[in-house]
Amino acid sequence: MFGRRQAEAVPAPPGSIAGAEAFHGGVLPPRPRRTPAETAGAVVVGVVVAGGLAGAVLFGMPAIQSVQPGSGTAYQTETSQP
Repeated sequence: MFGRRQAEAVPAPPGSIAGAEAFHGGVLPPRPRRTPAETAGAVVVGVVVAGGLAGAVLFGMPAIQSVQPGSGTAYQTETSQP
């Protein structure tokens, strides 16, 4: 029958590879430094998150404390006989 022929690989010219001129040797350009406003914003977000977690723990502590038998506001019925 008919045999399959594989296409011959034609090497691409070096100038036609997209982006080859921008990055040589796999080295990326340095990232721009953060501005003081960005740093202050990151600090504020961190403080708000930490404060929220601390507040959740403080407000949640009464709900997770174990109740001791005989303590609390449970009403006890008095059985007094005349």
